[in-house]
Amino acid sequence: MFTSLFIIGMSIVMFCYWFRYTCLLLLQTKPTRDLALSVITEKGLQYRAIQAGAPNLEAVDALLQRDYQLLQALMRRCSAGYDPEALVLRAYFIITRTQWRVTRRIAPSFAARAVQEMISVLDNWATVVAVAQQQAHVSH
Repeated sequence: MFTSLFIIGMSIVMFCYWFRYTCLLLLQTKPTRDLALSVITEKGLQYRAIQAGAPNLEAVDALLQRDYQLLQALMRRCSAGYDPEALVLRAYFIITRTQWRVTRRIAPSFAARAVQEMISVLDNWATVVAVAQQQAHVSH
């Protein structure tokens, strides 16, 4: 019994480690040009303006959620929202947002890192949308 619980526990720990490592690798791949900037300005996204230590935590949460929803809609429209990479990063965003909501008052340094990771996810999605828009313009 103990052996089974130990194996299950270690499997869960290893899966969590693999998941986080995979997400961080996905977020580290960045194009040489800032392709996301066109989508950010065109759609009025504001996630890059967030300061990690912003005093109004509810405003930060609302802003991140607004930009998340908008980018999700744009990703679905360009058919990139169902890409395995996008699905993994969506789950990572939700987990990181939960981490931020739990730690924002008790561990501000962890919360600041979570905000930066959520911003990285949104940046990745904005880049994917920009690339899809460029490909659509080229094909027409």
